[in-house]
Amino acid sequence: MELVEALCTQWQVAAIKVYNDVNPQEGFPSVTAGSKRYDQALSGLRLAARYQVARVITALSETRKVMHNDVSKRAQGPERDNKMAAAETVFLEGALEVLREHRPEFDAQPDGVGEFFSGKGPPLKTSFHWLSSWQPAAESGQQLSVQAEVTSSRSHLLSACAKVVGAMAGISMPRVVKTFTEEITGKVNPDPKNGKPNFDLLRSQVVRLCSPGMRHVALRFDDDTQLKDSSALLMMCRPWQYTAPVKKSQIHHALAEMLTQALWPLVYVDQPRSCSGLDAQLLSVWHETVRTLKVEALEWVTTHAKHQMAGIPFYTVLVCLLDDANYASSLDAALDMLFRVLKGSKEYRAMCVRCLVQLAASYLNRNARAVPRTELKDWLDKMFKVLLNYARKGNLTLHEQLDMVAPIAELAPEYAVPQLLLNGLLNSDSSDCSPRAAAARGGWSGP
Repeated sequence: MELVEALCTQWQVAAIKVYNDVNPQEGFPSVTAGSKRYDQALSGLRLAARYQVARVITALSETRKVMHNDVSKRAQGPERDNKMAAAETVFLEGALEVLREHRPEFDAQPDGVGEFFSGKGPPLKTSFHWLSSWQPAAESGQQLSVQAEVTSSRSHLLSACAKVVGAMAGISMPRVVKTFTEEITGKVNPDPKNGKPNFDLLRSQVVRLCSPGMRHVALRFDDDTQLKDSSALLMMCRPWQYTAPVKKSQIHHALAEMLTQALWPLVYVDQPRSCSGLDAQLLSVWHETVRTLKVEALEWVTTHAKHQMAGIPFYTVLVCLLDDANYASSLDAALDMLFRVLKGSKEYRAMCVRCLVQLAASYLNRNARAVPRTELKDWLDKMFKVLLNYARKGNLTLHEQLDMVAPIAELAPEYAVPQLLLNGLLNSDSSDCSPRAAAARGGWSGP
């Protein structure tokens, strides 16, 4: 099709121009900032993929090869780092547009199309390669501006890698989880045949694989396959099964934070609890997996205070996702722990506020329609009493106050406006609370 050829050519010309413009003083983010031509070329590539995906994949591969041939001629240093980052970012951003157009029939197509979407092809392999291994060359005497461009280019590349991993997870979650766990296993327990391991380097790579690497991986429950894949992810990424010989806690923390980030959105949409048509046995496996991890997380958090920052949010989100039979018995225990930690060190205050509000959100999702209004209000009053006292004394920052009010205003505006804003923050002696509450009230557009 002439249109497809024109769109592919448009993208190739724009991509090569971006690559050529990159230099030690200007990396990929600086060159593409505000570039409508490059953005339009990406949009055109996605449109072309809807009609002739094989041609688009060929264009991606050809352009990448041209840029790689040029990179290989460059001397080691910031210019080569910036050129390599540009070449790989251009490829991955183009691949991301194609992945977003995935259709089931693509999986069985020849000419590299099925492989491209299966997770065995260049997009996922390239993403995990850079997330787990790349270290830009460091040169003494390098200008700060040059160092900043190299760092910015590297960060942009890693962000593109994470987006590709997230898109691939939507297509083949098992492949993404398998690749991820193989990568971290090899770094947590390196093969002694490869020589003396650099555990600091390996640990930093594991942390990067967790975040930003898995940042865009979303758990879905549209069907039984997605439910099964989500349960498998939780068990395969269980933090405590990856124990390094040195500073094992940092890896445990990174994995716990990664899982918390993936699970957190489920609380506010009440999934998979609110999903219909799911297999009862698979749902039971999910809930048992959540319960098992909750028990382990609680034991982990209580063994040492250093685990609280990563462990308490993980424990809290697991409590929120328990089945109804286990939720009620765990809710009060979670509240007691959070209030106890809140009264301790100030460094945990923001974390405790977010966790307490998350518990309130889960309670509202489960009980808003089943529990009488008076009982619901009494429970919320009990929970927010401590937080409001902290706020009235000026002990909560602006962001902490907004973290407290915003989710409840969305889920239960009839409670949040009179109780948290009017009778709570507005009715305060703190010079911070009243104007902030007034601003929140003025900006709220609920019924």
